[in-house]
Amino acid sequence: MREFLPLPSTHTVTRFEGGSFHTETRPLAPPAEDEILLRLGAAALTRDDLTGPLGTPVGEVAAVGDRVRGWEALDRGLVLWDLLPAGMEPPRELPEYLRLTPALLRCPAVRKIPLEMPSEDAVLAGALARAFRAWREAGVSPEGTLVVLGLDLVPLLTVLLARHHRAGTVIAADHSPTRRRRAEWSGATRCIRLPEEPLFETVLGLTGGAGAGAAVLGSAAPADFQEAAHSLGHGGRLVLTGDRTDGEPSHLAADLIRNRELQVFGVRRADRKAADAAFGGLRQGLAGADTIVSKRLPWNELQTLSPDVWDEGTAVLVETGEPDPPVVI
Repeated sequence: MREFLPLPSTHTVTRFEGGSFHTETRPLAPPAEDEILLRLGAAALTRDDLTGPLGTPVGEVAAVGDRVRGWEALDRGLVLWDLLPAGMEPPRELPEYLRLTPALLRCPAVRKIPLEMPSEDAVLAGALARAFRAWREAGVSPEGTLVVLGLDLVPLLTVLLARHHRAGTVIAADHSPTRRRRAEWSGATRCIRLPEEPLFETVLGLTGGAGAGAAVLGSAAPADFQEAAHSLGHGGRLVLTGDRTDGEPSHLAADLIRNRELQVFGVRRADRKAADAAFGGLRQGLAGADTIVSKRLPWNELQTLSPDVWDEGTAVLVETGEPDPPVVI
């Protein structure tokens, strides 16, 4: 074993269970001859991650097995759980030390982080990859109109991508003033104040009655989903993110989709093409944690964090007071 950072005999593991975060201390074994141990520096956590793997973990190499090549001191890596091959399940917890097994190291989910990329930006890779896929499925032309409803992290990053790719009009809608402000900072052409402003009528007014070409939907009430679907023109594209089942419009009327010939896409996972685009965007400074963080608290207070924090804000930064603090998005 080659040890680059002092390895403790125990480490802290955080999990989300029963509506709250819990931490426990577990023994820490050294890496096997073909394994890597990453010391957690940051992790991106969205509301949807509470029912799945806890974020996109980023960490510095602490120790490697004797047969491992290509990973050295000061190297950092992350894991994009969306890119795990079929049959490999991600962990449902966030450990202080993450073990990269041979199976993980062989798949595209594990990636090295460029030296110039801050860890708190690198943790956005998972969400940004989903946003790239959502933007691709939306297929908005430079003259087209995109509606983004429910400004969780992935839809918010989709707003940013739409402006980056010079979409004609980007309309963002949410009940939270905080989320709407972040959408404005990300480049939304118009922000709709729900429920004071009606989504359907506002979009029709902005498009001259034609309706939007596509809508990207995050977490929102069923009535808001219906309004977003009604705001699309004939043949519009409906992209479901967040806790929606892939391709299954659970809150949308089937007759509306059929009569309008709407195309429905589910984006619960990123793919390799979207992940590559996300890394390229992060290298170019396309997105950064400093623009979306809405709350900060120490790492040892993570168990006090309530899921309600995402009702108003988009991101929470959890700091350790050490370099590359854990980040919860």
